[in-house]
Amino acid sequence: FAVFVGIESPDTDTLVMTQKKQNTRRSLQQSIATIHGAGIFVNAGFIVGFDSEKGSVAAGMIDCIEDTAIPVCMVGLLYALPTTQLTRRLLAEGRLFSDDGQTQSGDQCTAGLNFETKRPRRDVLNDYRTVLQAIYEPTAYFDRVRRLGRMLRRRRAHRMIRGDLRSFVRLLFRIHRAGPGTTRQFWRMLLDCALHNPKAL
Repeated sequence: FAVFVGIESPDTDTLVMTQKKQNTRRSLQQSIATIHGAGIFVNAGFIVGFDSEKGSVAAGMIDCIEDTAIPVCMVGLLYALPTTQLTRRLLAEGRLFSDDGQTQSGDQCTAGLNFETKRPRRDVLNDYRTVLQAIYEPTAYFDRVRRLGRMLRRRRAHRMIRGDLRSFVRLLFRIHRAGPGTTRQFWRMLLDCALHNPKAL
């Protein structure tokens, strides 16, 4: 019922540079809508910090996420993994930071930007923070989930498996402590889905 898609960036130049040309050959919005129409929701990965970024990428990334109603986005900072083309290029350019002896997990959210960025590092980090604040603000997040709930074309309702009910009850208890505005948006989204597309609930 879910699939992870590495969108990386809505910027065409960045996709070409990272050899993700397949993401430039079709409408991203239409492709995501097609997947939703098959009853599958999309979780997506986005990356901030590419050399091809000519200025702030935050607005374009936020617009892409909002336009496609992707609820869960793993937004990360570019991390040069060992033995990759990126690492070899950065090493040749003298921009890769030396390994401090710690084994890196490749966690782009906490260990990213292990190289000298072309854009000012502060600007890259500011874009990263701006995107996360915007997409996970309760009203924006639950609005995407609400729109997704109307788009999913499920043939049948989800069959509860072991642990589903327990997880849902745990969510109901925790949602009230999630911060201002979250509870109201959550219940509004849940009711909307129950009324307009209960199979997607």
